[in-house]
Amino acid sequence: TAREERLTREVEPHDREAEVFARAVVARAVAPRETRRRVERGRLAARVDARAAARALPLEHEVTLFAGDDLVVVDEGLQAIHDGVSWRSGMATLTPKNAGMSLKVVQSDHVIGAGSTSVTANLIPANTVVFGVTARVVADLSGTLSSWQLGNPGAAGRYGSGLGLVVNSFARGILGQPTTFYAATPLQLDATGGSFAAGTVRFAVHYLELSLPDL
Repeated sequence: TAREERLTREVEPHDREAEVFARAVVARAVAPRETRRRVERGRLAARVDARAAARALPLEHEVTLFAGDDLVVVDEGLQAIHDGVSWRSGMATLTPKNAGMSLKVVQSDHVIGAGSTSVTANLIPANTVVFGVTARVVADLSGTLSSWQLGNPGAAGRYGSGLGLVVNSFARGILGQPTTFYAATPLQLDATGGSFAAGTVRFAVHYLELSLPDL
């Protein structure tokens, strides 16, 4: 194809191993954030180990990115799709005018203070559809409580109740019906049978976001 011919011209003809590697990277790359930043500047470094290739090869090759190219940002756990200009993180779909749906997860550790209720920062972004919230206790929850509930202000226990207090206790709060949040919203922990004294819980909010089409 024209795309393959263009890529081939950008890789020195004798570097067959590098050419194959570069094609694979353009088709689908697995890269950490620092590699993504290189890609966003219009370059993707295709690095080939000379020993593995059985001969010395150039370390970098310029490749051309096209709308629809994708990669996985390993340290964010997200797929990103190139729109022809820049990378759009988390996109599951993308139209020619950049409307689409993105599936995302936001993770945060919440340190609990004394009291019967503990409220996190606004972990749920505005104008998103939440599928559920998962959580794991990473430092024992102390106090006079016997268990705890996880929800939102005005919706106690939405994501789970009767939850454990010791490290590795968890909540898998899958909603029976996805819920839309039009304003940024925190999570709320409610103590059952007493109150919190201390502890830490790691949360992950799983949600969908819609992007508008461009002009």
